[in-house]
Amino acid sequence: MEKRLYCLCSMLIGIAVACHSQRIEVSRQTIKGDFDNDKREDWLTVVCKTHYEKGEEDPKTWYFSEITVEGKLVLGNRKTLHFTDSESLDAVIGGELSYFSPHPGIIVRAFREPHGSTVTITYDYYLYNIALHDWYRYKIATYDQATWEEASVAFEYCNKAQKPLVGSKSRRHSTAQPDPMLPKSPLKYLRQLNERKWYPKYYYDFVSCIEVLNQVDKKIGRKAIEKLVKHLKPHNSTWAHYIVSNYLNRNMRY
Repeated sequence: MEKRLYCLCSMLIGIAVACHSQRIEVSRQTIKGDFDNDKREDWLTVVCKTHYEKGEEDPKTWYFSEITVEGKLVLGNRKTLHFTDSESLDAVIGGELSYFSPHPGIIVRAFREPHGSTVTITYDYYLYNIALHDWYRYKIATYDQATWEEASVAFEYCNKAQKPLVGSKSRRHSTAQPDPMLPKSPLKYLRQLNERKWYPKYYYDFVSCIEVLNQVDKKIGRKAIEKLVKHLKPHNSTWAHYIVSNYLNRNMRY
């Protein structure tokens, strides 16, 4: 009897220690959009949990562990879908996970990792497939700012294996899919932005702008690119320098 009580007490103590060595912060996010491209309003509700663990050497210090997400999609046709998501975190720098819908039929997953005064953000683009009733990752964009003066943008296009947002069954594609977010005439689109004296103000704006510039012929679109730099330079010299270095003469003074 005493042995059984001792074992039970040991188990309870172990559970208590495990609970006290972990901490969870909960946040919620709700976004609206036309996620399935049927011209009816949909809702995406996300419960995001940031997990912390105590350090082994310094039990008074909490360290980031991971982010877990429970998501619910409520579509305009009254169908409800659920998904889970997670991201491991650097113990010191942590991170944030969020979602938004910049275009009908598309959901973007944004994972942000701060590095002191700089940041790395990964955007996963999920495109709705009407036949499979799911969203599949077709593009990944990464913004990486290592210092105040240095930034980079990289794109990866998922043409072969595409990860779903709901469920775990991947989809394979042998050819690239048309991207509904890209303008049909990138140069014309860039000129229209210049007419409005537009310039990217946020990280996502800049990433989208760079992808448009990737579609523009550098020689034919030189003047339009120069005008964009002129509008951008007073507001963000790092981004202006990146455009000059990659889309204009590298020795050009701006």
